[in-house]
Amino acid sequence: MENPEMENQEVEHRVPVWEDLPLTFKISVVKELGYKDRCCLRKCSYQDMLAVDATPNHLHEVAINTFEHYSLLSFSDQENTVYAIRYNKNLREAGAKFEFTIAPKVYIPGKNEKLESKKVLNREPFPADFNDMDLVLVDFWILLKKLHCEKLHLNGVIMKDWHPMAHPEKTLEFRARLLEMLTDPEVVKIKTKALSLHWHQEQDEILQILQKLDANTLKSLEFSDRNATWEVDQIVETDQWRRSEKVLLELLTTFNVEAYVHFSEIQMHVRNLEEQELWRLIQIFIAKNLHGSSFHFTYRVDEPDLQRILDTFDVEAKNEPIHAQTQLRSVLGGRFIHTQRFKMPSPDLVLVLMISEKEVMGTVCHKDQVDVEAKVERGLLR
Repeated sequence: MENPEMENQEVEHRVPVWEDLPLTFKISVVKELGYKDRCCLRKCSYQDMLAVDATPNHLHEVAINTFEHYSLLSFSDQENTVYAIRYNKNLREAGAKFEFTIAPKVYIPGKNEKLESKKVLNREPFPADFNDMDLVLVDFWILLKKLHCEKLHLNGVIMKDWHPMAHPEKTLEFRARLLEMLTDPEVVKIKTKALSLHWHQEQDEILQILQKLDANTLKSLEFSDRNATWEVDQIVETDQWRRSEKVLLELLTTFNVEAYVHFSEIQMHVRNLEEQELWRLIQIFIAKNLHGSSFHFTYRVDEPDLQRILDTFDVEAKNEPIHAQTQLRSVLGGRFIHTQRFKMPSPDLVLVLMISEKEVMGTVCHKDQVDVEAKVERGLLR
């Protein structure tokens, strides 16, 4: 005969399992998991899925892109390690191939491995009406809804590996679907410190993307469209632009100094640059008196007119080249035809202006560290 007291004791002392825990407790556990582990947990049960979806995703970098025969989602939990998922599936094929790799962000021969691990998973059968673009967007959607990261790459990559260009029609479809996803009402303000956007000149689309970014978090903007010319008159009026501290524009646009005065770091391509506009910017950087601040202009049509630039100065033109401490910096520094040093409000700082046949750049350095701190590599090592 069973003893009721013994049965009650067993019930009272039964150790709770994961399924018994309340959702709030599960969420606190999920917060301690890396993104890869969260993805695994999300597939275990409906309640686990709710716990994962309710928790913000904190990552270092996130990138999504599509290429000729595959799509790519990559992310990093920390600064030095990149996880990448490559989705290979052509429409109407029965199977799909997923390649999962782990690699250091920067490969240093003799110091680390170029590829830490690689796993390939073949799944068959798979829905015939799915392709690689569908698969990568489904996974990105899970990540996007509560995303906090250091840098978000849209239509870009974290590591500068070579990838085959997608067909224009595929690229346009991908951008359209990505834009629809980013502007979905379910997506809360994305908290990212930096946005790297490889897009085309559609100012309305750029504005929609910017408005989904938390302006209080965003500090850096990178727009890339290589040889295209952009109109940015509406972009520069957004809170996201005005509150950012750094900007990189790999495209052609008109430079209006008043739209850039708040940036501490500027890198951009220009058709040409009015000498008075450049002098105004130099004065602004001198007045800011901020160590490490810099600007870099690559002239894509006209060349900088050295004499006309020197004529704008309110000090005597004097060429004082830097003396590079390494062979690489010596080679890079050799391209400059004039180097001018401007005094700053702080006596230990100096603005170093360097002019080459196609570039004008400036760096605010410590006076006794100019040879080390002047950013001679700007424009050439990107």
